[in-house]
Amino acid sequence: TVPGGDLFLIMDAPVAGPLLRGFGRVLDREFRTATFRKGVDFAVEIGDPVYSVADGEVRFAGWFRGYGKLVILDHGGEYFSVSGHLDAIDVEVGEEVRGGDPIGLAGETGSLSGPRLYFEIRKGSGALDPADWLRPVPEG
Repeated sequence: TVPGGDLFLIMDAPVAGPLLRGFGRVLDREFRTATFRKGVDFAVEIGDPVYSVADGEVRFAGWFRGYGKLVILDHGGEYFSVSGHLDAIDVEVGEEVRGGDPIGLAGETGSLSGPRLYFEIRKGSGALDPADWLRPVPEG
C-alpha cells in the first residue's frame, strides 16, 4: 500500500548517483522546439544497484522500446515508479518488493546518452515530478 494513504512520504532516490537531467519542459535552442520530460535521469556507473523507492508489486520487468530494460512498480493508490536503461533486472512480474529492495543494476540499455537511470513517478497516467517525492540529491 502507499505510505500515508493517498500520498507518498519522502523517499530515498532509487540510486546513489546525482541528478543529471530534471523533469518538465525542455527547450532545444538549436531547433527551437519544446518537449516534456516525464522523468529524470540520474548519473550512474554500469552495475550500480537500483532500488525500489517504496513497497509495491512488479507490474513490468523487461525490454521496452526507448527505455531499454525497464521495471514498473505498482505502489498502490494508482502510484507507479518506472526505472529504465537498466543493465540487469533482478525482479519478476508479480513479485512483491519493499522500499529499499534492489530491483536491478544500472546501465545504458536503450539510452542514446550513455549510462544513466531514467526514473519516473506516475499517478495513474500522469507524470509527477520526482523532486516532490524524493529526498534531495546533488546535481551532477
